[in-house]
Amino acid sequence: MGLHLLHPSPGRVALLVRQAASYGAIGALSAGLDAALFQLLTAALGWRPWLANPVSVHLGILTSFLLNRRFTFSRRDRTARRLLRFYAVGLLGLALSQVVLWAGLALGLAPLAAKLPGICLAAAVQFGINRRVAFGPLHEEDRDG
Repeated sequence: MGLHLLHPSPGRVALLVRQAASYGAIGALSAGLDAALFQLLTAALGWRPWLANPVSVHLGILTSFLLNRRFTFSRRDRTARRLLRFYAVGLLGLALSQVVLWAGLALGLAPLAAKLPGICLAAAVQFGINRRVAFGPLHEEDRDG
């Protein structure tokens, strides 16, 4: 483990705090869109929650990628590669969300109440992974053209 991980500089800590706050704000917006579409699909259109969840999560993933790319991590290079990585991490979040949704529904919660804890869990896991995998520096051999 590198010394910089054990004793990060104040600048690195400030950057991490800024990125976490920005990722959180964008995550809240993306989660709000996810939850709103989920509610529309389940309550207004009668979709089954386990079918509505993947559809609404995909809206959240795409919104989060576009905004985090620009505002949180300021990355404009290799968009296709970063999007694929971000989406892969988002699919992990979808899997977590589906498990939490299933558990909440099994406990008798209303669909939206069953979904919300999964959004929070997925967001926490995804920040740590996306910071390194999707928005970290890309290695030379990973570069397109």
